[in-house]
Amino acid sequence: MRLTRPMHAMHMFDDVLDLAVVEASRRQIETHFEAHVRAGHDHLLWYPTRRLDISDHEVVGMLQRYLARRIRPCLVCDHAELQTWPTGVESFPERPEGARGTADYTSCLYLNDDFEGGELYAEPGVRIKPFKNRLVLFEGRTSHQGVTKVEGRHRYALMIWWRAPQP
Repeated sequence: MRLTRPMHAMHMFDDVLDLAVVEASRRQIETHFEAHVRAGHDHLLWYPTRRLDISDHEVVGMLQRYLARRIRPCLVCDHAELQTWPTGVESFPERPEGARGTADYTSCLYLNDDFEGGELYAEPGVRIKPFKNRLVLFEGRTSHQGVTKVEGRHRYALMIWWRAPQP
């Protein structure tokens, strides 16, 4: 598949990374989150509790190489973070702001699927069911996306905001 701008659809790729890499990433954000909660930080209001910057981590390079084999041109990481979506949290469709709003593309790699809800959705009517080791890639500047309410257990994901190479 050749990726050209603008991309108006979401693209899904399953079984993207070795499961040991996915599990290590999940444990990393889970440990980060639990340490902040034990320290008394409000996990519903204080985003550093729920997010961990991994822009320079090797897993980002793995995903970049994976996407380069499936789409062209190769994308460049603008920012990457592990995220916790605690039970009871949801996000309504919104256009990304700040640095995220300047990304050409956004991707979400699900690190677990042992929860209810937590589906990524966009207008009009696109809904993606989370499966562990599923990567979703979509246009980052104009896409309005949200997450349905997470139930049962926390949802863990690796989010990357990408830039397309300049011609």
